[in-house]
Amino acid sequence: MEQDKFKKFLINSGKVLRFWAYWDDRCHGGDLKRFVVHYFLEDDTLEIKEITDPQGRIRGATTFLGRGKLLKVCKHLNMWKSIFQITLD
Repeated sequence: MEQDKFKKFLINSGKVLRFWAYWDDRCHGGDLKRFVVHYFLEDDTLEIKEITDPQGRIRGATTFLGRGKLLKVCKHLNMWKSIFQITLD
């Protein structure tokens, strides 16, 4: 198991998936916020940065969610599943 993790780390070292996202909260009196989401393949971690630069450069980004693993299991998920009829695969 540890050898598999190490092999994955070596193969994917430095490889990052980048996604552009936005959060439109203008209908509730908020703003349109822009984000960049980085998924690091080497250790399956994720970070989210809010783009604050008017020109949209990542250099002007602040950390919205620091790099770390996301939990797949949530103890309150059953409540949300019943409210929104969520199905998880």
